[in-house]
Order: sequence, then structure tokens, then C-alpha cells
Amino acid sequence: MRSRRRGPGLDVAGARPYRDGDDARAIDHRASARLSSARGDDQLVVREYLTEESARVIVAVDRSPSMALFPPGLPWLSKPTAVLEALRVILGSAGDAHCPVGLLDCRSPRSWLPPDGRASDEALLERASRPTFDAPLGALDEAITETLQIERGLHGGTFTFILSDFINPPSSVVWDAMLSRRWDVVPVVMQDPVWERSFPAVAGMLLAVADPETGVTRNVRLNQADVTERRAANEARLDGLRGRFESRGLDHVDVSSADPAEVLASFSNWALGRREGARTVR
Repeated sequence: MRSRRRGPGLDVAGARPYRDGDDARAIDHRASARLSSARGDDQLVVREYLTEESARVIVAVDRSPSMALFPPGLPWLSKPTAVLEALRVILGSAGDAHCPVGLLDCRSPRSWLPPDGRASDEALLERASRPTFDAPLGALDEAITETLQIERGLHGGTFTFILSDFINPPSSVVWDAMLSRRWDVVPVVMQDPVWERSFPAVAGMLLAVADPETGVTRNVRLNQADVTERRAANEARLDGLRGRFESRGLDHVDVSSADPAEVLASFSNWALGRREGARTVR
């Protein structure tokens, strides 16, 4: 990323008179010749460049109870596994670009490993793999808000990947606060395609349903009207979420499988859209 500071780089920031100790390779010979001709004596002008620096990356993990779904062994999206696979993709890409990565565990109180290059990939993965999904409603908002208030050194352009099912998404105030800091916010939507993005044809079947907050299971039987209503509500919720992203200029990543190859494909499709100019940092 281009910095505002002067230093080694490719983008010209301006020019100034030569000073003792300046690198002779920075001399602008044409500008020097013009100035020397205008003033009638020898003048040397050097170019100044804007230095470049690596972007910082934050991975925010939603710790809401619904993010504990689904348990291993079931044929649906395991969000805890998908979180780890997404983090591996982000760490690999950030490592190639020499970008430090931080981890924000969005629970109450928040758990924070800043992107200062001190935490190893193994430490970040270990922290993210902890099976703790008991954050109360609003913890995602609180963790992001606290980070915005405290971490003033996170400059514009900081990549912020929010790993969540967005069943309870951040408030408009939090989205606007991140964007006002010019963070490059990337929602990573982790919803099961069968039960959350839509709803299956299970009318008349006896279903064992667990409360994600308490773990208490009870048997329910839905009729066709219940199934139709649930499917319409889930699909409308996802459409509304995508609409809110679009209204804020956010391009999101859709993750509907924990398979490593499919998670990589989801991020690759997002990155391809970036390279084709789908969105630039504002």
C-alpha cells in the first residue's frame, strides 16, 4: 500500500533541491537542467517518492451460539471448521504479501491479538480453534466498537474479514464506523445452504431441534405451511443481507462448505472480482 510518508517506493510525491547525502539515482536530470537554465547556474533537483507499507489484516470471528453449528459428522456446514479453513486461506495470502494478521474474538469481553507481527500463524489458528461459542447478543458490535476506539494505529485500508453467519449482523452504526475509518471491510458469510440459506422439504417429518444457546433438544413436526414460511424467511434474510452489503459498497465472500478446496474457491472468486475492478478501497 502507498503510504503518506516519504521513502523508497514507486509513486512520485514531488521534487526538492538536492542535499548532501542524497542518492544520486534520485536526481531528476531534466528538471535539474530546466532549473539550471532558468537560474543561470548549476541546480540539482531530486525526486521524492511515497514509501510503501504492508496492509494490516484483522480477522474477526463471531462467537455467537449459532456459529457452533453444525456438529461434526453431520452432512451440513460445520462453521467452526469453516472458520479455521477461512483463516488458513487469509494467513497464506497475507503471508505472501508480508501483511501482519490480527485476530479479534468477538465475545464478551473481547479477545484480541493485534496485527503487529508477533503472533505466529499457529498461535492465531490455536486461538480461533477454541470451541467457545457463547457470546451474548450484541457481543459482535461491542468487540468491533472497542477495537475501533482503542486501536487508533489501524490506518485506512486495513483489511477486516468478519467471519460470521450474520444471523444477528452488526448494527448500521458499527458498519458506518468501520467504513468511516476507511477500513476495507469484507464480510465472510457462513450459512448452511440447506437449513439457513433456504429450508428443506421436511413437512410431516419428526425433527430433533436443539436450542443453540442452551443445547436443549425437543422434537417438532412442521406442516407444509411452516416449511414454506421458514424457507421464504431464510431466503429473504439472505437477500436482505446481500442488499445491505451492496448499499454500503461491500463485496462479500460466500462460504457454504467447510471443504478446504471450496473455501479456497470462495475466496479466489472474491479476489478475482477485486482484480477485475469490482471495488477499490475508498
